[in-house]
Amino acid sequence: MPVLKTVISDPPIDPTTYEVDLIESVKKHGWQTTSVGADDNGDPAFSYTTGFWLTLEQPEVVVFDFPPQLSHDVFGQMFRRARAGDHFAVGEPVEGILAGEVVYLLPVPRHTATQYLQSSDWFYKSAEFPVLQLVWADRSGRFPWDSGCETSLMRLQPNLWGNSWTERLKGRLKGS
Repeated sequence: MPVLKTVISDPPIDPTTYEVDLIESVKKHGWQTTSVGADDNGDPAFSYTTGFWLTLEQPEVVVFDFPPQLSHDVFGQMFRRARAGDHFAVGEPVEGILAGEVVYLLPVPRHTATQYLQSSDWFYKSAEFPVLQLVWADRSGRFPWDSGCETSLMRLQPNLWGNSWTERLKGRLKGS
């Protein structure tokens, strides 16, 4: 991997308290979780990582509608496993991240990633960095691309790929 230019190697002149805390967290722990609450327009809450790409050469991760502590715990589990050498396959079922549940990790296009992962975009000084969306199932184990998936799940977990889940994922997912 080429040397990344980040705010650690090229600090901002007058960082905010939040920015200083983000830099220090990535220096100390290798990553940080940022959580954003739901808004008045009906957009769901979401959380994402900053530092996975710098520290582990693993994509940053975004997840929707998890409480902040759960997001942090799930990301921490992923970080520890990746640091131990685990590789999370894109578009394949992943177990052991979310207590007994299967999840999928799906790539997020750059133009969409920067809309959601604003602190990560700032941290990496607007350079390219990969992002995966952690997608979880409804109470019946159905994912947004499965027939019969709860409509509420699809509202809480937007498709960052664009287009419909089924059109974009047809033939790309294994195990679904």
